[in-house]
Amino acid sequence: MSRRKAKQMQIPGTERPEHKAIDKAAAAYVDIRDERMALTEKETDARAVLVAKMHEHGLTAYRFDDYLVQLETGSEKVKVKKVDGDVD
Repeated sequence: MSRRKAKQMQIPGTERPEHKAIDKAAAAYVDIRDERMALTEKETDARAVLVAKMHEHGLTAYRFDDYLVQLETGSEKVKVKKVDGDVD
């Protein structure tokens, strides 16, 4: 999934030192960072759908399985927490 640019040709007299280990580590970091950023976008979209469904059903709290969904009143913030036992 890497979209790195092709390596630029070196101009004689402007060479810089190359550190293959750093190049490899940086490339791995960039790939993982880009994956995380894509997942963040998906998470944001999923959160918006959840907030819309909570509003659609007029709920500020909802329990399913071992999770509690809480919508902050007057905002678009939602939290989903794992809970144990009964929640009043």
